[in-house]
Amino acid sequence: MFSPFILLCVSGFFALFSSTISKNPSLPLLVDYLGGSETAIGFVAAASAFSGIVFSLPAGLLADRFGKKRLLIVAGGVFATSPFLYLLTSNIWQLSVIRLYHGLATAIFGPVSMALVIELYEQKKGERLGCFSTATLLGRFLAPAAGGLILSISAVGMGLQFTPLYLLCGIADIIALSAISTLPATQPTKVKEKKGNWQAQWRKSLLALKSNRIILATCAIDASILFCYGIFETFLPLLALTKEIAVWQTGLCISSQVVTIAITKPFL
Repeated sequence: MFSPFILLCVSGFFALFSSTISKNPSLPLLVDYLGGSETAIGFVAAASAFSGIVFSLPAGLLADRFGKKRLLIVAGGVFATSPFLYLLTSNIWQLSVIRLYHGLATAIFGPVSMALVIELYEQKKGERLGCFSTATLLGRFLAPAAGGLILSISAVGMGLQFTPLYLLCGIADIIALSAISTLPATQPTKVKEKKGNWQAQWRKSLLALKSNRIILATCAIDASILFCYGIFETFLPLLALTKEIAVWQTGLCISSQVVTIAITKPFL
């Protein structure tokens, strides 16, 4: 039997690999393949991020209420079913709904998995969080390069084909769900039962966030960085095509950013 930490790292690697390969560099090309405009590309790319904005905070509260493993299984189920829905899409609106659904998995998995690492390894949480982050970064690094290579190979002689890519995406998610399912059961966080306690906890969390200027400043900086990165990863694949740059080269370009993050993160 593998330790819970190994299972968490395995699930993090495959979940982030799958989540990243489903969009980098494939998503803008898929929207273009379906006949979408530049506006449609931006709209579809933003759909999953919108899920993250809406569901990340509730995911943490629900994890405390119902147990972190249960929430991770929900995330794993969404991860495992999303890739196969891409194969059924035929228009931009369907793709937007799928991205909203897929974004729900990432919104839950990110905060809940890190909270579980802290819960299981309180005495070594810094070390464990660093290792877990490395596992997810490795998945993010490999995904764009692998996605670009798969699209380049599947495009030879038959036009741009997305089926092999999303099948690989689905296999990775099934592995992630299997690892999550093997984790030990976790208990809900004990809170005093009062009428309206759930709503009170929700309001307390929002007020704590609103009143902490350091957290708000950090959030603003992080949002600015992600805003710029989102523009880059969304429109670079189409720009590369106009410059006659191969899709596999675009994937390598996107992956190179993650290398920079992985190398510099321990020193910052």
